[in-house]
Amino acid sequence: AGDDRPRVRKVRGPKTNKQPLGDQQQALVGTISDIVSELMTAYKQGRTVNMLRLKQDCAAKNRLQGVPKLTQIIAGVPEQYKKQLVPLLKAKPVRTASGIAVVAVMS
Repeated sequence: AGDDRPRVRKVRGPKTNKQPLGDQQQALVGTISDIVSELMTAYKQGRTVNMLRLKQDCAAKNRLQGVPKLTQIIAGVPEQYKKQLVPLLKAKPVRTASGIAVVAVMS
């Protein structure tokens, strides 16, 4: 019963729960679509929305890793709603550390 062949151990790569890139793209599109439709519904009903919670819930529902960026959500807003929704989505104005902003004047 002597087997002279050396024992070979199969080496597996690290286990990951990552979906293929195409699935992530579809999940991103679905997540943005869900977020925008919820924002439009909330706007029509006149209620406020917790954006962080909404982004997290929609991302989890679509099995997206992470949450979509604000610019991606703004890009997904239909043209007829941009005037109403974009001001609600935009980030707060950025301040400088010193409070003094450099302004270039061209003449």
